Amino acid sequence: MITRIPLALAILLLAPLAAQAATARTTNRFELPLAFSDAQQWYEANQSGVMKASNCRIVEKQENGDLLVETLTRLGTCRYVLRRSREERTTQDGRAQTVYVLEYVRNVSGRITAQKCVTTYTDAGERTEVHVELTATVSGRLIPAFAVRSDLSNSLAGAERYIVSNARQLEADPTAE
Repeated sequence: MITRIPLALAILLLAPLAAQAATARTTNRFELPLAFSDAQQWYEANQSGVMKASNCRIVEKQENGDLLVETLTRLGTCRYVLRRSREERTTQDGRAQTVYVLEYVRNVSGRITAQKCVTTYTDAGERTEVHVELTATVSGRLIPAFAVRSDLSNSLAGAERYIVSNARQLEADPTAE
């Protein structure tokens, strides 16, 4: 006699065959109404605020310069260590560019197993072009990539709102910090 296997049981039986991690990548581009050097200085002075607005709170700055951070996800709180780096370069058409990288070093708790955020500021005369690329991998059974991508998109949107609103305030009142 053939019986139907309940859906929940079928999922449990097939779960070991399911993906063990989900990776997603999202990008965003926008312009700031600030000169390149002003935008650079502001970002460097306010990077922790940008990170917090993007759901990545700095818990501790470690002696070697790494950052212990905390992110809230649908699956709970994740703590992990990020390393910061900065690179100055020039575009093919000769414009100044600064690239800020936050790269995953190791997990402390939670399901994030890899992350990288690359923020590029490019001189555009009286304005500054910003390009942000965020990639993350979350481990665990049956983690849908669209959920990770959604969280990343929300993080980028929070960072953009924070950066743009503060840039507009600085444009209106250059003495404000």
